[in-house]
Amino acid sequence: MYFNSSIIIEIQTDMTLKLIPVAIVVVIYMMLGIFGNILVIIYYGFKLKPNPCFMFTVAMAICDIIVCCLSMPLEMVDILDFYTFPSVIACKILRFVNFTATVASNLFLLCISVERYKKLCTPFQKQITLTSSKVVIVSIFLVGPIIASPSLVFYDVNDENLTLYDKTGNEGEIISRDCKIQHNYKKYTLIYQIVLFVCFTTIFIAILVLYSRVIKEMITMKRFRENSIANGSSLYHISCPEINTYELSEIRNKSYEKKSQMKNDQLNGHRIKKKLSKLNNDAHIRMFTLISLSVTVAFITIKHRRQSGFLF
Repeated sequence: MYFNSSIIIEIQTDMTLKLIPVAIVVVIYMMLGIFGNILVIIYYGFKLKPNPCFMFTVAMAICDIIVCCLSMPLEMVDILDFYTFPSVIACKILRFVNFTATVASNLFLLCISVERYKKLCTPFQKQITLTSSKVVIVSIFLVGPIIASPSLVFYDVNDENLTLYDKTGNEGEIISRDCKIQHNYKKYTLIYQIVLFVCFTTIFIAILVLYSRVIKEMITMKRFRENSIANGSSLYHISCPEINTYELSEIRNKSYEKKSQMKNDQLNGHRIKKKLSKLNNDAHIRMFTLISLSVTVAFITIKHRRQSGFLF
């Protein structure tokens, strides 16, 4: 026997009351995710000097905000309307956004780990530039929806007969509407999920290997610095994590500019010294000439006065 609509509403209301704590947790996560990722975008996107790692972080924060604004509210609908999911379009958007965000976030994590590895372990080889990081971000935002596109076909609102019990213990059936995989696509969905599992496992292993190399390099540098300090040396490992490739380049440029300025100052100083020396020589010559003229005039004057009888 099928329950009538009033009993179905009672069963749905009872399930909704049971799932309210779950819905509250989802709301808290949603608000924290929106607020926290906005802070991440403001800080890493506008406050700090741009570099590839920060750009990947901002892109991943954008993915999280999309999930918080689209996916989580639809998850709330799925929780609160446990037996009667209302919309086919909402179902497809929910699964598509979840798959897209998951794919994009994993790829961004891989990009961050590659960028950290290249900066720390191979600082003088070719690095990820700002331009290349922008190309990678755009590519991921295009590849993510393409990989997630099968979910638009596989998932739909399915009607199923469920056997339930009302408050008095009477058994009955209801027609449940749930957002799940369509029955005629289960084989293809299994293949799709296996492919995704292999891809995510590969990404996870790659991230694990890269960060293990990074941690090993950091431990090596820490021991090197400790030994340098113990031996009274001021030398540090060239791939120090506090100084990235861009900062090293800036330091080299500033050093080159400083050396050029010092050379210019030395050249200007030499020119000034040469001019002063020339002026001093000119002054000495003029002074000698003036003294000579003065002595000559005085001698002529004295001689003229002697001849005229006015002197002595």
